[in-house]
Amino acid sequence: MLPEPSLSKHECEPNRNERMENRTKLKAWRMRTEAETSN
Repeated sequence: MLPEPSLSKHECEPNRNERMENRTKLKAWRMRTEAETSN
């Protein structure tokens, strides 16, 4: 199981696009982990 990607570095970033991109990666990571767990 992969460790959850850290958001703290991006949360401090004022650039909102960075945060949005990171949130998308996190969502993709969650979906991938759930898929692995359900199998």
